[in-house]
Amino acid sequence: MAYGVGKQIAPEAQTEAVRKELATLIASPVFKDSDRLIRFLSFVVDESLAGRAANLKESVIGMEVFDREAGYDPKADPIVRVQARRLRTKLETHYSSAGQPGELQIVLPKGGYAPEFFIAEAEPAPEAPAQPKSFGKTVPLAIALVVLAVVAGFLLTRRSAAKAPSSRLITAYPGYQNTPTFSPDGQTIAFSWGGPEGGDPSIYVQRLDADTPRRLTNASARDRRPVWLPDGEHIGFLRDDGPDRFAVMVVPVVGAGEQRVATVEADSTAPPRIEWSRDGKKLYSSERMAPRAQQRIVEIDLASGQRRTLTQPGGATAVEGVPGDDELALSPDGKSIAFRRRSDAGAGEVFMARVGGDARQVTHDNSGIVGLAWSRDGQSLIVSSRRASSLQRLWRFRIDGGEPVVLTDASLGASFPSVSARDGSIVYASRYLDSNIWRIDLTGRAPAQRIIASNLLDSTPRYSPDGAHISFRSNRTGNDEVWITDADGKSPARLTNFGGPVTGSARWSPDGQYLVFDSRPNGNSDILLIPSAGGRTRQLTHEQSNEVLPCFSFDGKSVYFASDRTGVWQIWKQSLDGGEAQQITHDRGFAPQESPDHRWLYYSRPDTPGLFRLPLEGGPEQRVLESLPAAFWGAWALTGDKVLYFAPLPSGKGDPDELRLLDPTTGVSTTVTTTKFPPIRWDGVLAVSPDGHYALAALIEREGSEIHLQSEP
Repeated sequence: MAYGVGKQIAPEAQTEAVRKELATLIASPVFKDSDRLIRFLSFVVDESLAGRAANLKESVIGMEVFDREAGYDPKADPIVRVQARRLRTKLETHYSSAGQPGELQIVLPKGGYAPEFFIAEAEPAPEAPAQPKSFGKTVPLAIALVVLAVVAGFLLTRRSAAKAPSSRLITAYPGYQNTPTFSPDGQTIAFSWGGPEGGDPSIYVQRLDADTPRRLTNASARDRRPVWLPDGEHIGFLRDDGPDRFAVMVVPVVGAGEQRVATVEADSTAPPRIEWSRDGKKLYSSERMAPRAQQRIVEIDLASGQRRTLTQPGGATAVEGVPGDDELALSPDGKSIAFRRRSDAGAGEVFMARVGGDARQVTHDNSGIVGLAWSRDGQSLIVSSRRASSLQRLWRFRIDGGEPVVLTDASLGASFPSVSARDGSIVYASRYLDSNIWRIDLTGRAPAQRIIASNLLDSTPRYSPDGAHISFRSNRTGNDEVWITDADGKSPARLTNFGGPVTGSARWSPDGQYLVFDSRPNGNSDILLIPSAGGRTRQLTHEQSNEVLPCFSFDGKSVYFASDRTGVWQIWKQSLDGGEAQQITHDRGFAPQESPDHRWLYYSRPDTPGLFRLPLEGGPEQRVLESLPAAFWGAWALTGDKVLYFAPLPSGKGDPDELRLLDPTTGVSTTVTTTKFPPIRWDGVLAVSPDGHYALAALIEREGSEIHLQSEP
């Protein structure tokens, strides 16, 4: 059933029918776990039924639906526009599968927020082409030439006109439906999902014309990264098999009986993509030969287990700790590979090579890449990239060059594309993550309060030294930037304007006059300085390596930061006056912070649980906290002589969401509170006010991913 096709009616003419249809939409599977979109839809429908449709402006919806303060700037905070696009997509998905002729439809037209109401009609059948009239032999030659010219022009126009790709939802279940992949016949997809209860991911399959998926695996370990074998009757996937090790498994699509065919060594937090050769005899994947070594693309003979290395990301100068090569995709003819080569965790490029040949670079953006696929003709690559934005979009890159073409809207967060060999359509995961900043009263006299919010990422909160302002990281405008607001979260203002590269991790100078932060304006990450009142930035580091997570020394004359310039993440110290940086740690370090009494340098590690400290006057390293997960290297803050941190609940269930206070001298931790939502991972989470009264915490209120299908561009 077509969406928005039919006779438009006035809402007051069928108020009861409109409310009944609204209730049907809210209860439909498409809107399950979409509380904000339900609130959005209910508000605009209620206002229209009350005769106030003319008042449905972006600013009004922002305040009434998304709890924005009066006077907020919709140009700086596009939450309403972003959510309106998601709402339109869900409405279209619902009516394309569940709508019937004669039933009422609620439509949110593009370019506005006042809903329209239609009595749906069946799509008219295409008209039969008209029979050409005979002009006889008396038609002058000039008229005949004109007719031919018009027809030729029409045909040329038809051929050159670009057909806008259409898209629809395939899955919209709770949690993450991830890494979808097409079957060889293009009729079915396989994907990983934790199921309706949110457990460990398993492998599911779903036909494009089906309403529900079918579960294929049911192991106690995590099953991820499915891929179809060439016969279309089996699916390969990765199963956790110990620290930084995966078993490559094969399961039939119909029937039972799993088989283990290989093992690959890779980072447990980022399972590598796998591909089968077209004859089914070889396996391609990315693998590292030693802990913290760079990954490389390998070809594995399934009969003998022998490996052939296909890429060398750093050659003779490979740097330990740099991710290297992964996310490989085999071309349709099986003769070439494309892959991602990363210089750090958040930036990389796409390369391609003939199998066993030299690699050449395809992209030149040094941006975040989350999956890639070949077009069905093998002439282009479909890449999930943060090119010109901090949000993932699908781009088409021709392998012979040319200007890239964007295929999806940034609001979709498109990642892990797969292309159908049957019709060239694209299936991809659409990720959403809504993290907001909450203020927690550490005295326990007041409930926690959300004070900084958008529908996207808000993280890394930091109080100014006088406690009057808060800096934070946000991509609410589509790009990662540093923002500043007052202590109550009101009047947020963007401080930086890099327009694309990952930017954040800001910390205040002791006098509150400057902020130091990291960004990637030149590809690799560097440390920069900016006045807290706004102004020109000053770059402090100029190495070809990555420098991240800076903080000031207590006297404000130097900056600590983490750097991989030696091949391993270590803490370094750089004077603001210039000169050579001084290496502080020698057994890895990350996320440094000086203690308020200026006696200790605290830090975590990105690959090892725990919290560590070094005496600034010299002495051995101390491990003060064993239980801090590696993914929560930013989930701690110093307050006086104590450490505030997130820890797993005693039950061991769920994400860490218990806030504790540690006395490093005695090693005793006490529970402060339990937060309503879990903290964000792999980012800055906690800050404490200068007077120790409040904590700021970046908490994930909503996250997951859906699977979308888009026609061939």
